[in-house]
Amino acid sequence: MKIFLIVLISLILIILIGYVYIHNKMIDAQEKSFKRLESADFKESPRHFTGFIALTEDSFWRLIDDSRAKNQESFDSQMDYLILQLSNMTDDEIIGFEKRLREKMIELWNYNIKSLYQILFGKYLSTDNFIYFRLWIISNGKDFFYKAINNTDGLSNQIGKSYKTDGEAFMSISDRAFILKHNSVKVDSLPRDLSNEIDYDFGLYKMTGKYILPKDFKKYFPQLTKNF
Repeated sequence: MKIFLIVLISLILIILIGYVYIHNKMIDAQEKSFKRLESADFKESPRHFTGFIALTEDSFWRLIDDSRAKNQESFDSQMDYLILQLSNMTDDEIIGFEKRLREKMIELWNYNIKSLYQILFGKYLSTDNFIYFRLWIISNGKDFFYKAINNTDGLSNQIGKSYKTDGEAFMSISDRAFILKHNSVKVDSLPRDLSNEIDYDFGLYKMTGKYILPKDFKKYFPQLTKNF
């Protein structure tokens, strides 16, 4: 029995050590990749749409700030409110909302936002979850958005009071508003289909700002690292 327990414990330790080793290697490789984005030489995908956009940036933020103010306790209610408001707008304005959203997503491809995500959720940065996280930042409104980029550590108390940090539902609201407006799920050209000139999932972009090593997070983000 003792021999069996010793062997079992040894196997568990080997598995745990192996997992930690592989996990740390993944983190190291990921960080090197992000570091390279600071100075990599490649042609970037578009950051802004060419031509006229039917919805101004100010109108975009007014919609989001209004939806946030009227639905502070429920992210889902905020999304439902936004869908309803958008469905009462012109088709071009709904498409314009989607385009502004995509431009803001690229603006959040920033080292401070990466650091913020890692402080909150751990050093491994999931591609999908980082998309949802940036959508959530936008859902909090204009002031929160720019504070996240320029005064990241100052968000520590605001995030502590937040009701949700997963913005996945925000990804599809333009399409849902379009479908609601036309009372059909068979709309041929949905806003997301018409806005793929900017692709926040597969586009190629340098990360803006200054790369910060995870070991230096306490130095640059003292309040966040203290609270989270």
